Amino acid sequence: MAGVVTSGGAVKRAGVALSNADPKRTFLDLDPADALEPEFRRHVEEWRVDGAVAKVNLALAELPEFRALPGGLGPQHLATTEIAPSINYLEAAAAEAADGRFSPEPFMEVFVQSASDPTLAPPGPPRGLGVHPVRTGDRVVTR
Repeated sequence: MAGVVTSGGAVKRAGVALSNADPKRTFLDLDPADALEPEFRRHVEEWRVDGAVAKVNLALAELPEFRALPGGLGPQHLATTEIAPSINYLEAAAAEAADGRFSPEPFMEVFVQSASDPTLAPPGPPRGLGVHPVRTGDRVVTR
């Protein structure tokens, strides 16, 4: 890696470049074709990336409280939390997504990033929250 060329044509030299694009766009569209090992390029080309996710980052005054595991910072804050009324609900939404359809009943994945990486929030208790409504389509989730 020698750097990047901006859309305006400016060359920015660097030993490392970061991309906030998805892996397919990063490796197949932004990297020169000969920059990747053929085997790696083939894996990226075959990688399924269909789906839609909206990401919302929130700053909370305190950690979320879980009825099933109350108390301060614990394992419940270090895992992915799925918000849905049942496992069947999650499976139905996932099946619709696998078929390439937006689910009329989307679910949410919630992460408390600062619980596992305190550098993501100001000093004090972890409280940053990322909410990912999955496969929302054109429907606003209010529940």
